[in-house]
Amino acid sequence: MNIDFYAVSQKHLTFLAEEGVAPGVFVKMSTNATVAPCSAGDTPIGICTSSEGDCASIQLEGHCKIVYTLPAETQVKLGYQNFVCSDSTTLKPDAAGRQVLVLSLGTENEKKIAEILL
Repeated sequence: MNIDFYAVSQKHLTFLAEEGVAPGVFVKMSTNATVAPCSAGDTPIGICTSSEGDCASIQLEGHCKIVYTLPAETQVKLGYQNFVCSDSTTLKPDAAGRQVLVLSLGTENEKKIAEILL
């Protein structure tokens, strides 16, 4: 039996997208029905999975693989944990952030990777 989290509770919505919204970028609401790339400290509403013209598909819930950074005083652990953005493509643990379920931890190309459920 294979362990598989892909497509679990996937929820995607299409939004108007500001400049810089591209696949792999965490986004926040900017104006009515419009998303913008997150900056350091922002709590993301989701991650862009595709974009075309002025629109982008944003994954609001479900399985995804993220890159994370570690502030010296914090650890990423399995189970529920809160995250905010370090930049538009990287998350970091922060008590004030969005709660996600951390399923696995590892490294790829010397980057810290976590599989999460948004």
